[in-house]
Amino acid sequence: MLGLALAVPFLFSSAEEQSAVALEEGRARIAAGDDAAAIPLLNSALKLNPQNLEAKRAVAGALLRQGKTEQAKSVYNDLVLQDPEYLEGQIALATIAYTTYDFAAAHSFAAAALALDPGNGDAQSIAIALQVEDAIAAEDSAAIAEAQDKAQALMLEQPDNLTALRAVIRAT
Repeated sequence: MLGLALAVPFLFSSAEEQSAVALEEGRARIAAGDDAAAIPLLNSALKLNPQNLEAKRAVAGALLRQGKTEQAKSVYNDLVLQDPEYLEGQIALATIAYTTYDFAAAHSFAAAALALDPGNGDAQSIAIALQVEDAIAAEDSAAIAEAQDKAQALMLEQPDNLTALRAVIRAT
């Protein structure tokens, strides 16, 4: 089993090869729905090869799915600093900021995501949800209704988009 191979040092393989094995095992655990078991494997991959962006991206997603928001945020911040065009990272940071009520940061990350991909539904839903929050804060009923209409239209296109659903609910 690969997990056992990670516990015993490889005698004839490089750190990069060991990192690749750990990444492969971590991805297999993620595919099996076991993010909790994947995280230590992915962290091992990163210790062996800190430049392994795939392992870093995988661990960020696993942390976020495990509800470890602050840890995920830290990893995503590192990823976005390394690659400002990492769309999934920008969206993840926008989502984290929005759900933790850091609307200023959410605006910044959502704008960056939309600049990378204006048609991205996740980025659009966060931007619309932020329009709702801005309108609520301004007590602007016309702006609330406009943002609600946008959120409802997005929900028709993407019925599983929970951020758009949240925006519709907040606007009512």
